[in-house]
Amino acid sequence: MTERPQILIVDDEPANLKLLGSLLAPEGFQVKVATSGEQAMKVLSASLPALMLLDVIMPGMSGHDVCRSVRADPDMQALPIVLVTGASTDADRAEGLAAGANEVLTKPVSREALALALEAFGLRFASG
Repeated sequence: MTERPQILIVDDEPANLKLLGSLLAPEGFQVKVATSGEQAMKVLSASLPALMLLDVIMPGMSGHDVCRSVRADPDMQALPIVLVTGASTDADRAEGLAAGANEVLTKPVSREALALALEAFGLRFASG
């Protein structure tokens, strides 16, 4: 059996980590978690996942800050980043994309929306 892609979930709220993990793990993805932007950068410097799901509003280093740091690092800049945020205005979306995100999903994230976002990067749910 081939190894399933790893996805890094970054969020300071345990309930959000649990929700996203509960959508991804049963589909065969390896899930790594980070609870802050700073912790996410440490995880990324050790090994790059196939994709990062990143909360925007976190204490310390925000999701936008993480995006900008990743995009500024030649070793990480190709990493697909999907922002997962409670902010849902066009301006919020534009700000996230300007910071370097590839996609923006609004919380709470549905299984269908997550599956579509992953498919955009060649990642598929095991159950189809």
